Amino acid sequence: MELGPDHFRSLNQDLLVEIMSRLDGSTLAATASTCTALRDAAGDERLWQKLCNETWPSTSNGQLQFQIASSKIGSFKSLYTDAFPLVLYEVTRRAPKRIPTGTIQDTTSSPWDFISLIDIYYKGRCIFSKVVDGMIESMYRTCNNDFSRFLCYPFKLDLLDFYYPVGASHEFQDFGSTGNNLTKLPMAAFTGYEGREDLCNMIVGDLQLSWILYDKRKGRAVNISSWKPRSIYRNNPPEEGYVICFGSIIPIEDSRLPHTLAEFIITVKCKLMIKQGCIRWREISLVINNSSGSHLNGEQSMAVMKQALICPRSINHYMVELGYQQFCKQKIEMKLRQQQEESLANIACAATAIAALLGICYACATLL
Repeated sequence: MELGPDHFRSLNQDLLVEIMSRLDGSTLAATASTCTALRDAAGDERLWQKLCNETWPSTSNGQLQFQIASSKIGSFKSLYTDAFPLVLYEVTRRAPKRIPTGTIQDTTSSPWDFISLIDIYYKGRCIFSKVVDGMIESMYRTCNNDFSRFLCYPFKLDLLDFYYPVGASHEFQDFGSTGNNLTKLPMAAFTGYEGREDLCNMIVGDLQLSWILYDKRKGRAVNISSWKPRSIYRNNPPEEGYVICFGSIIPIEDSRLPHTLAEFIITVKCKLMIKQGCIRWREISLVINNSSGSHLNGEQSMAVMKQALICPRSINHYMVELGYQQFCKQKIEMKLRQQQEESLANIACAATAIAALLGICYACATLL
């Protein structure tokens, strides 16, 4: 029997959804462009919710799902579309648009508008998930519950030392966390290695991390992690474990920021416990630096987060890594220029001092 161009419409919608639920995100998007019937089926939120839950287990939190489902502008499809590609930094590209100037209080966003969805994987298998509602963490206590101080203090969000002020929402706290900050690794992780050092290096090198910022008010999201580690090094002393860094580069134009680039730095400090077959997490934190390496305060960090929601992205991890290497090259060149300028300034100061000394000596000689 010959089928017409719209033969998919003769199939039950639930059957189409069930078939398409076996596709990954890229294939699902490509399938949706083939015909009207498949496009309608691919728009089913159940498909995208399943994809989000399978890709990032942190999105399976019940309160988070209710937040997205009840939103008029947010959806699991937009969450997947926004968060699956990684932030792409291109040297020739400028910031997408300028953020309005003023203070955080003057804008519609606040630190509590953001939800952080964090998942850590070992060889593609999720071993740690956490959802944090808000951006004001343990440093809030240092600020004596003063929001204006939060805007001025260096920003740092530490997942393992998160603090909620009195009256704040606790809906998302400690979701997916493990007792004593320990995570059990699969037994296969400890086989096939001759020495302890090789084993530790390979396990740490196979860790991946996803950190999604979701704006509850705007229904937008961005994955600020690099997925694979940017750098790995041993703590000093070595018994303290490893320090693993992830992150991304954000081009930005804002009067509050003297630099045109900002860097999200996600630091994971952990110790491998070989006999117990576990990883002990010592720190999982987020800070934001400018291109010179200085920490940004709360107000500046909020501006960078809002800019990150509209920054360019790519599913090509090679291009993402290449952009980071270009950024590192720029940092080195900028540091060399600063050193040259400082050297020239020092030479100028020394020359001025010598000239002044010679002038004084000459004046004394003429008087004699």
